[in-house]
Amino acid sequence: GGARGRPGREGADAYARSATMAGESAHFTLGLIGGSGLLKSQMMQSLAAEERTVDTEFGGVKVRVGELSPRVRLIVVQRHAADPDCEYSPPHLVNYQAILQALKNEGAHAVFAMCSVGSMKTHIGMGALIVPDDFFAPYKILSTFTDHRSHNIPEMHAGLREEIL
Repeated sequence: GGARGRPGREGADAYARSATMAGESAHFTLGLIGGSGLLKSQMMQSLAAEERTVDTEFGGVKVRVGELSPRVRLIVVQRHAADPDCEYSPPHLVNYQAILQALKNEGAHAVFAMCSVGSMKTHIGMGALIVPDDFFAPYKILSTFTDHRSHNIPEMHAGLREEIL
């Protein structure tokens, strides 16, 4: 997998190669949603160089577009700075519907969302990468859906998790 700073790169390249053999588009498009520090990193600034706003029915979203490899297109959204009308959105005001719609409009085949939190376990130090395989939320889960799908519990796609690890 692509656990060394480029999530799913090998799997995405394999997808792009198989699509090319089938006569389809040669690109795999990965959507990446990150927190406050994501776009400040040198790696992200060089990977996702083109900045633009994607208009959706839920509002505009600032995205940065670039490439992980010649076959893997990257669309990056910094969730706290996604709204083109304000400099910073606190977590409870992030417009996730607009962000997900923008990634869909841009052709994302998969979305990888990252967040930064602390750990209650002393053996998990600062800078550790944790890839969950379950989800527990003892509170009301906000949903981007308004129908029966709003009752689904979020989960990590098993295949994508394997690629990341």
